[in-house]
Amino acid sequence: MEIKYTNFDVDPKVFPKEQVYGIIDSSSNYVYENIYGVERISLPKFSSAKRFLQQKTTDKKLLESLIEEFEFSKELLKKQVRSLSSSELEKMMFLKVLLSDAKTILLDNIDMVLNYRDLLLILKTSQKYAAKCSKKIIYTTCSPDNLLKHIDHYIVIENELITYSGKDIRKLPVDTELKSFVDKANKKGAKLDYYKDINDLLKAIYRSVK
Repeated sequence: MEIKYTNFDVDPKVFPKEQVYGIIDSSSNYVYENIYGVERISLPKFSSAKRFLQQKTTDKKLLESLIEEFEFSKELLKKQVRSLSSSELEKMMFLKVLLSDAKTILLDNIDMVLNYRDLLLILKTSQKYAAKCSKKIIYTTCSPDNLLKHIDHYIVIENELITYSGKDIRKLPVDTELKSFVDKANKKGAKLDYYKDINDLLKAIYRSVK
């Protein structure tokens, strides 16, 4: 339930590109048995959030872009790192490791500590900056519905074996709420496709009955 990293590259056969990988693994063992040198971000005892982000960061322009992306206010940046809320701290640590020399970022079930808006913000930023920051970003979750947005590649693990690896959400061997809804509607002749966004599904339903 936290953000971690490793300076080692991960298996290029499973994770070939610098992009966002969404993993569903009910056992939660696969990642830790196949990714080495996983470390936690160490927090300073006394440091403002802004100083924490600036330390060992050479690309100041990128830092400012990410601060704006995360909507970090001047007041928040003045706070001591250890006084931040759990949500603020998760976002701060993600930004910090995104700017680091780490090769792989592990978002370990962060949906258990973040609200949905902040989760999407981190995943959206991951997708936007993964290649630019030379990072492979791996997001693990037990909730298939939290894989619907801002994921480039899906991986499903069962009994510590990969049962699906690909980009097509329609082929995921697990049910999401949207997929279950579409399946039920199609059994009644709706002829709907699968969608990542409920708004896109609603538009499709509107078009089908118009």
